[in-house]
Amino acid sequence: MIAINYISNLSVQQGRGGWDGMNKNVYQQLKHFASVNLIDNVNPKVSFSTRLVSKIKRILGLPAPFPQFSLHRLNAIADEVEKRINLNYNFNFFHGSTPWLKVKNDVPYACYLDATFSTYLAIYHSNVRFEVASLIELERKFLSNAKAVFFSSQWSLEQTRKDYNLPGHNFFVAGLGGNLPYPTSLPIVEKKRFVFSGLDFKGKGGELVAEAFKIFSTQRAGFIMTFIGETPPEHVLKMSGVEYTGYLNKQNDNDLKRYQKYLSESIALVLPTSRDLTPLVIIEAGYYGCPSIATHAYGIPEIISEHGCLCEAPARVEDVVKAMMKLTDRMDLDQTLIQDFYQKNFTWDVVGARIKLVIDKLD
Repeated sequence: MIAINYISNLSVQQGRGGWDGMNKNVYQQLKHFASVNLIDNVNPKVSFSTRLVSKIKRILGLPAPFPQFSLHRLNAIADEVEKRINLNYNFNFFHGSTPWLKVKNDVPYACYLDATFSTYLAIYHSNVRFEVASLIELERKFLSNAKAVFFSSQWSLEQTRKDYNLPGHNFFVAGLGGNLPYPTSLPIVEKKRFVFSGLDFKGKGGELVAEAFKIFSTQRAGFIMTFIGETPPEHVLKMSGVEYTGYLNKQNDNDLKRYQKYLSESIALVLPTSRDLTPLVIIEAGYYGCPSIATHAYGIPEIISEHGCLCEAPARVEDVVKAMMKLTDRMDLDQTLIQDFYQKNFTWDVVGARIKLVIDKLD
């Protein structure tokens, strides 16, 4: 059996969603075919002085260091990892890439990414100037020297080729899955609900969703717009037909059941996001036969079933309203068709099989 050092800055015990959910699931998939030495929670503190210098420079409008990936912290990460690596193992497998740029890799290595540091900055910090040229070059070398770089989407892979000027001969799309159990059956109910789920209300398009629902409600009465996650602004909470569930922790049994209920009873997930990569909630909704209305951007088109709707980016209110009307008129759609699409293409077992296939050829 192949032996792998699995290295992460997160705990594999956490799997709430997003990047930490990916971490937990990739680790579990590696364990299906490899002996795994777990090196997780590699997360030394960011120094106060580095944070302070970065903040002052940003306030002054000057290029600032990125505190989480200062040279001092990257070296501290490397020191911790190198003490815990088993050099007799066949592979190092990293969750992500940027934290590990100073780790000495004396054995072959691979990594799993949803996006590189360059892509992350472009999406989430486009209005801030950071001093990152040396980091980008280090990451370019890290990716170039890896035996395999697994991406969650083809979009992210292509962005990396472009941004880092790499041929990508060692790049592979592994895909991704959801962080919810796959249901064995779905309730037969009259659907009168749309759902939005996100911890970044503005960035995920929450304001746009509220405005679209307001217009939609003037044409179709009796529908509900359910918001899950970050608290919407007061004016949204006061809108007729709007309900807010609060944050639902999927690791809590009661919250999980409520979350599953909302997805299975919804006409569609509405997520016209402007800050994203490959939102897992689209896949999770699909597990419950719920199609998505989302933005034609990032890796989203790759994870939308043919029964969902894509709105050109940046999404417009009228396009979201049109999509809501369209899916309301198709409520007799067989939910199992949507389920089948996600079960065949977007589960962690599928991801694990793709990773194993590549690693077996490298070993």
